[in-house]
Amino acid sequence: MGINFRRTINHKILSDKMSAIYEYGELKKQDGIEQGLKEGIEKGIEKIIKNLYESGMNIKEISSKTKIDKKQIEKILN
Repeated sequence: MGINFRRTINHKILSDKMSAIYEYGELKKQDGIEQGLKEGIEKGIEKIIKNLYESGMNIKEISSKTKIDKKQIEKILN
């Protein structure tokens, strides 16, 4: 085998590995974005529940309006 053929093969292998690493990185990046959005939404819901409670709404009313289980609301408030 000639040197050029080996270089071509090595380049192809390296290129394939780099592509796999890039794709993995993109998947992890997307996972991070999704996790961040989920956490942001959860914190927003918690803040709304706390604000409703502090404004005088009781747990039963909050549950009725938000469709969130009373036990989950109690957990957020404690």
